[in-house]
Amino acid sequence: MQNNIFTSLKKSKGILLLIAGVLFGGILLLSDFNSPTEMSPSPTVTQDNEDYVEKLETRLEELINKISGVSDTQVLITLKSGSEYVYASDSTEKNEKHVIVEDGLVCVKEYMPAIEGVAVVCNGGNSPAVRAKITEMLRSVLGIYSTHIYITE
Repeated sequence: MQNNIFTSLKKSKGILLLIAGVLFGGILLLSDFNSPTEMSPSPTVTQDNEDYVEKLETRLEELINKISGVSDTQVLITLKSGSEYVYASDSTEKNEKHVIVEDGLVCVKEYMPAIEGVAVVCNGGNSPAVRAKITEMLRSVLGIYSTHIYITE
């Protein structure tokens, strides 16, 4: 009889511990435990990328229009990804915490978006000589492969 009591107590403790563990895990998942270090994209980041692309397209259009035999240029740039930010952190051997000031996280470095490709439509774009000049210029200015550049009239 004593053996049956200990067996049933051991089984019920195991079940209670299992239930407590599941509840504790659920609470941790539902809580916003790591929210200060997580950054989600904000509308301003998207707007910053759009402004960056728009300014770059305008500057390239002006530059391409200066090439002999080219006029009425339009440029379209596509991005691989958005901007990347590196935030100041206070780290030890076991953990890392972001430095937070009154206004928010401290950004120490920003990597501009990587360019995926460029399309150029311009008068004179069907000429092989003009295409070669535009391609070389875009390769050197943007640091992209010529296979990521398309030029047409």
